[in-house]
Amino acid sequence: MYERLRREKDHVTWDTIIWNIFNVPKHRFILRFVIQEKMQTTKKLAKIGISSTDHCLICDAEPESHIHLFFQRRYSTECLKAIKSWLLGMSSASTSLSSLIRWLRNSRHSKFKKHVLAAGIAIVMYGIWHSRNNSYWKKCIPSIDTSVNQMKSIVIRSTK
Repeated sequence: MYERLRREKDHVTWDTIIWNIFNVPKHRFILRFVIQEKMQTTKKLAKIGISSTDHCLICDAEPESHIHLFFQRRYSTECLKAIKSWLLGMSSASTSLSSLIRWLRNSRHSKFKKHVLAAGIAIVMYGIWHSRNNSYWKKCIPSIDTSVNQMKSIVIRSTK
């Protein structure tokens, strides 16, 4: 009877990146919403009438979609490149979070290094969302170098 009532659950491939031992709970929370595209971007808020504009709060050039916010803006791509370069010595930019997770899952790094990389990804996603919110609430956008340095210090602290 239990088996008939229980419905099949979809297998997700991103659970290990979220429930990583080095991820801070607030980074896990934001990363999960980013992966599921549940973040309340201005494009979504404008669609339901809460925001007067759908433009990006940082660059004001395009509508603020998940792809734009986390992977197409110069700010986001430079932060991600810098953290990947710092952790791996490579600076290729990813075009989506799913491709980044797939790359991490299929890489031949040690389990420890994969955990550190996963924490780095979570920190970058959180940092991008945090800077986006600061641009709205505090009317200031931190420089890429400032953001990257903050992200690096968080990675170092979280892996100790």
